[in-house]
Amino acid sequence: MILRALFLTVLLALSPVSLHAQDASERLLQLTRVPGVSGHESDVRKLVSSMLPATARAETDTLGNLIVRMGSGSPRTLVVAPLDEPGYVVSGVTDDGYLRLHKPTTGLTQALAHEYHVGQPVLIQTAKHVYANGVTATPSTHLRGAVTTGDAPRSIDDLFVDVGASSQAEVAALGIRVLDAVTLRERATRLSGSEVAGSAVSARAGAASLLEVVNRLSVAPKIQGSVVIAWTAQSFFGQRGLLRLVESEKPDRLIAFTGALAPGKNANGSTGDVGGGPMVRDDDAMFATSSAPVQKRSSADLPFNGPKGLETHVVAIPSRYAQTPVETVDARDVEAAAQMIASGLGISTLFPPVTIAPAIAPPATIYAEDDLRLLARLVRAYGVSTHEEAVRAEVLRQVPTWAKPEVDQKGNVIVRFGSGGKPLMFVAHTDEVGFEITAINEDGTASVRPVGGMYFSIYEAHPVVVHTAAGRKAAILAPRKNYAASTTLEPDLKTVVLDIGAKNRAEAEAAGLAVGQAITPIKDLVKLGEHRATARSLDDRNGSTALLRALQRIDPALVKNRITFVWSVEEETGLSGAAFVAASETFHTVFAVDTFVSSDTPVDPRRIAYAPLGKGAVLRGLDNRSLVPSEVMDRITTLARDNTIPLQIGVTGGGTDAAPFSAKGAFDVGLSWPGRYSHSPVEVMDRRDLESLTRLLVVLAQKY
Repeated sequence: MILRALFLTVLLALSPVSLHAQDASERLLQLTRVPGVSGHESDVRKLVSSMLPATARAETDTLGNLIVRMGSGSPRTLVVAPLDEPGYVVSGVTDDGYLRLHKPTTGLTQALAHEYHVGQPVLIQTAKHVYANGVTATPSTHLRGAVTTGDAPRSIDDLFVDVGASSQAEVAALGIRVLDAVTLRERATRLSGSEVAGSAVSARAGAASLLEVVNRLSVAPKIQGSVVIAWTAQSFFGQRGLLRLVESEKPDRLIAFTGALAPGKNANGSTGDVGGGPMVRDDDAMFATSSAPVQKRSSADLPFNGPKGLETHVVAIPSRYAQTPVETVDARDVEAAAQMIASGLGISTLFPPVTIAPAIAPPATIYAEDDLRLLARLVRAYGVSTHEEAVRAEVLRQVPTWAKPEVDQKGNVIVRFGSGGKPLMFVAHTDEVGFEITAINEDGTASVRPVGGMYFSIYEAHPVVVHTAAGRKAAILAPRKNYAASTTLEPDLKTVVLDIGAKNRAEAEAAGLAVGQAITPIKDLVKLGEHRATARSLDDRNGSTALLRALQRIDPALVKNRITFVWSVEEETGLSGAAFVAASETFHTVFAVDTFVSSDTPVDPRRIAYAPLGKGAVLRGLDNRSLVPSEVMDRITTLARDNTIPLQIGVTGGGTDAAPFSAKGAFDVGLSWPGRYSHSPVEVMDRRDLESLTRLLVVLAQKY
């Protein structure tokens, strides 16, 4: 311990900027993770207040500004940074339980601002300061051939929030009301070095800079005149917090951090040189003597809608990918801005920072319900097609003790039981869609390719994880090049790259990136309302769960048929796992236990694929690869009716693992759970349908 303390002391003396930046990046990360749409900043204000020293004696005015006063006399200087961020509020609730949105704030002016909120997990900040879970609806990938979505970017009129409700009354029961704030759930990611990416991170960076100033002043700092440092409410709603302070404090001069600058004209939408120091106006002499790095910009580049007639000094933290959910800043600029502000206030030096402990991620939810507990374990196992080892291992852990699972050469998990009767196969797949690295570029980014079918636009400009040999690595899928001027819905994938914050190829490789590694969104199982849940990869973790739960209920001694359960690999990339089994085995009937991509959404026309969630399992009578004979459909529907199992019949798009077996004479039958928003980060299922499907599998295994 002594050696470690000595090492840290020496390191602090040798490289204070890097250590200060690390501390600033932790504060910035924590600040960015907390939602704070204008008028709903209370949680951000509480966090800022908790990070202040007790000697600061912070107070809050009636509008919600957080204020620290110091010094006395003239000049009177007001220093402000936003507490809030641009965003949405609930503007209404549809009869079938979807939230509609309105954006009352300034900021988010670039063309794809609304598009980047489609198909994403969100949080609804209720009046009781409790966050309700929701997802924004997106057209289902499998129905793209049956519907026309257009090629223009989504607008606010296309934003519908699904909270797992079916009526206005169910929404009200969740505590959600009109004017509640709605923000993205995945809000912040720490990249390599001292970079932080996230929603409105440039605005939060200003708040973090002021925290650095206050935390690192001496108890009685020598300040020229009196200073009011304030974190302002409603900055993106007419600067109401700032205007209140100007009226109450009567300052002689104003130093104002601004955030949410419009993207720059370069391909990455940069508002300055990230890592090159804070930006000030080129005619501002106040910070000319600062020893910290400073970038000069024109007044046009640093607009600020502040009070007229007041000496104003504008400061901004430079960002990359401005006004996107992965806007990126460097904590070195936060540190430099703090030093610059101190210099402008006549403070010669700031004390070293008091290091704060990294925020501990909350533990994963342990569900009391058996079905959700099992489903969550499968969802939390990542498994892009051909990278399915973790999912396979979890399936093997969950099969009942009487089963004797085997893993074939392809990687399929197989359980066989029963004798006599007909050879029947039930198959669900273990893979999911995602991306792979195809090249490490000289600038430190990585080129990617899709694995499976998807709308690229709902993954673009969001945080992801890279599955490296050393574990998961935080990253972002950067916005398309020149995103701020884009007029199309879908990006050219060649312009979308993986960014971990590396500055060159050597840094990226040293961080563990390599060609062939899988990339996925951050994911977990989250409940929606009373009966539903959402996650990336419910297709087909939900089907895999149904197979496991059916296997747990079946008594193999009572089965009259020869049954084979298969958890197959590589379904999303060509059904190759199922084809491997089909090459050596034949069956009377193959039941593919997979998603029924339902048009039970406000963004999918209901000409086909309409199977409402909560109304039971679906017999997939027709899709792009299979047509179930009427006599087979009659037999299955009769068994369902005789056993009081809710069952729907539907027509949808896509195909299933049953298709490779039809060429060898098998009946290929899709048995499904109706799912919303296929191949997106926010697939939705209903637990009642999972139970219906599980019961149907048991009956078919025993009586078909």
